[in-house]
Amino acid sequence: MMKNLLKKLSFLLLAVFILNACQQKEANDDATTPTTESNRNLDGDPCGIVLDTRFVNKNGTKVTFEVDVAVLNGSGNEVPNLKNEDIKLGDTNVKGVSLDFNVEGTSQSESPKIDNFAATLLLDQSGSIADTDPENLRIEAAKIFCGALGEKDSVLLSAFASGNNRKIPFDLAVYGNFTSNGKSYYSTLDDLKTKIGGATPLYKAIYAMIGYVDKDIKNANKSVVVFTDGEDTEGGVTIKAIIDLAKSKKVKIHIVALGKEVNLGVLGDMAKQTGGCFIWAASGRQLITIFGTFSDLLKGKIKFYKTKCTVDLKTNISISATVLIYIKIQFGKILETDKDKVVICHKPPGNPANSKTITVSKSALQAHLAHGDSQGACGSSDDGLLVPIKVPLAQGQ
Repeated sequence: MMKNLLKKLSFLLLAVFILNACQQKEANDDATTPTTESNRNLDGDPCGIVLDTRFVNKNGTKVTFEVDVAVLNGSGNEVPNLKNEDIKLGDTNVKGVSLDFNVEGTSQSESPKIDNFAATLLLDQSGSIADTDPENLRIEAAKIFCGALGEKDSVLLSAFASGNNRKIPFDLAVYGNFTSNGKSYYSTLDDLKTKIGGATPLYKAIYAMIGYVDKDIKNANKSVVVFTDGEDTEGGVTIKAIIDLAKSKKVKIHIVALGKEVNLGVLGDMAKQTGGCFIWAASGRQLITIFGTFSDLLKGKIKFYKTKCTVDLKTNISISATVLIYIKIQFGKILETDKDKVVICHKPPGNPANSKTITVSKSALQAHLAHGDSQGACGSSDDGLLVPIKVPLAQGQ
């Protein structure tokens, strides 16, 4: 009997030892394994995300302001170690006077982490999408976003278009209810590839979806994530009404704008004043990077650069409280962190005037060169990543 007891005791001690060893290994693994926020593997193009802009002070004619901007390579990872000289600010001509912007300080920072989020994903399905997104990359990007939800995150898919040529069932189509199973939207998203047509009731759609997220969700981290490629064509709701409602309901509006026809200034203001971020995509491939990192963005897991800038307003000129300019980050610096990609000038067959600078995997380079693309940026005016920002030049902006 004593032998049996000793055997049982020995077995128990062995089990405890093994359990402790496993737990210690897991702890060590957790400590050494890179987190997903620095180990993404997307197949998109580099992009910049404007998180915030702030007026700091004005001393004579010199205005100091700050810009929080995240810079991501094509794999969706943050570009580290950018210095002042790596970030350029475009000059702006106001009333015949050229304003010179300068970067005076750059440091990488992080936002407070948030456990979970609830977001409505609102997609523009108007007719112009057929031209701006012919490969339906917004759909593939939306799938990546929906498939990356955490257990306590939730998303509600919706789309908008209007008029006789509308292909979705209503001006604002809302698909189901909030769910943490974002993959359940995959088939609906695939169906939207062929549901393109109609005008753009952008403001009405945003206003309505603020009500949806406020009514159905008690999560404190509530957002409307908007994708669009154009300006509102319907009216019926003012920008001020949208901003006032979002602020009263504590709903952030995040804007992802594709192409040249969007009103960067208006949409940038809408995002800023509601606590959201503004992202401009020059090409569809940037949508892969943007939406592939959006879950982490909503949770404060994206590192960004806090950049202090100055501008001399000169003398005797009166300008508005904000000015739209572009940040330019050199592609070479971005590609240093993305060894599997190269920059090419993509030249659409039969339409070389619409050439665009993009990044592709090294394995795909020869195929692109074979049909007329060339390695390197398209030109000296297109040798960097452009990020539009609305610069605040007065207190309270």
